[in-house]
Amino acid sequence: MTDLLFQELTQRLEKELYRLHYTEASIIQYRRMWKHIATFLEREDTDHFTEEAGMRFLDEQFNFFELEKVGKLTQSIINVFRIVRMLGDFQQHGSILRRYYKQRECKYSTNPPIQSI
Repeated sequence: MTDLLFQELTQRLEKELYRLHYTEASIIQYRRMWKHIATFLEREDTDHFTEEAGMRFLDEQFNFFELEKVGKLTQSIINVFRIVRMLGDFQQHGSILRRYYKQRECKYSTNPPIQSI
């Protein structure tokens, strides 16, 4: 999928987000950031995404590497970093590699709850 145009990559990724039941609010946030990344790619005169370009975007927009070095990354910058990584993962693997899970009680679990002794 590395030869996909950025627009096609984000369209396929959006379909995958819906398939995985991401909330509409989350998908709107992703779309908003994809527009900023698309504008950055246009300025770089390319229509293809790479993680390297994504990291340049982060550094240009948020001074990412300096803030990371001094331990001053905010949660909102980290969230944008995760969006860049998600784009790279999806481009490389064709799937979303979830790293962070919401802690929800599963209604349909057949396993009894764990009890401490």
